[in-house]
Amino acid sequence: MGRPRKTLPANGLRIISDLACRGVREVEVARALGMSWHTWKRIREEDQEAKRAWEEAKAIEHDALVSSLFNMAVGAPAEYDAEGNVVRAEVKRDAWAAAFLLKARHDYRDTGAASEGGADQRVAVVVNIPAPMSPEDYAKLVRVTPMGLTGPQSGSEAA
Repeated sequence: MGRPRKTLPANGLRIISDLACRGVREVEVARALGMSWHTWKRIREEDQEAKRAWEEAKAIEHDALVSSLFNMAVGAPAEYDAEGNVVRAEVKRDAWAAAFLLKARHDYRDTGAASEGGADQRVAVVVNIPAPMSPEDYAKLVRVTPMGLTGPQSGSEAA
């Protein structure tokens, strides 16, 4: 008889939520739960509550990161309290953050916006190759008759 399958501890869902929304790696979440990464992965896939807690926390982390990057891109003025003390310092605009957001969220490329459907706008060269010919048809195609053409004249040969 094998050993019993490991399950989440009583406070496991809270641990998952707290750590995942702070961007902690799954290996660290597993360690905090007192299990191996493989056991955590199995539980995450089989236990619907654990899966939901993980996905919700990751969505919170995602939104926080996008918001932070957006604030870096557009900048923000300094904020002060009633006494004039700085509550939040000014955030200067960051062109690299803006460029990243345009590329990541709006399909921009270094050459401008991508075309509709997400396909890159590039030059396309199409070469049509004719169907194979019979040897007789090929011979007719390459047969050349002089038809009044003269060869090189003496003294005027190409140098």
